[in-house]
Amino acid sequence: MHIQGRYITDNGSITCPTPKNLYNEKAPLAESAGGFGYCGNVFTSTSDPDYQTLLAAIRETAAEQNKVPRFNMPNFKPDEVYVEWMIRYGMLPAGFNVETDPINVYETDKKYFESHWWKPWPEDPYRGSIGVIRR
Repeated sequence: MHIQGRYITDNGSITCPTPKNLYNEKAPLAESAGGFGYCGNVFTSTSDPDYQTLLAAIRETAAEQNKVPRFNMPNFKPDEVYVEWMIRYGMLPAGFNVETDPINVYETDKKYFESHWWKPWPEDPYRGSIGVIRR
């Protein structure tokens, strides 16, 4: 990001709803002003107009990201394709409705991936555990 002759690096990690804890906010701010000073003393005060412009951009981006619920947010609803495939694979019940039924995508994914784990054959009194007929 370029602000009036100053270069600010952006690592793309604007995911926190509270900008005060963001790396992007504290990296260019001098340690004497409460920042990390990683970029040198790009900003020596939080009242610097360019610093305020940077903060406004971070807060605007965080607000935009929070408009659409992500999978780790309480109101998240997966798309129809995900639900359709989870129903086909037997991870969700046949009549599942994404709009009305609660879903925990972490648990659903865990159940799906665990369904691919190797499990030994059950013991059969007439066959060995791998299907060989005993004599």
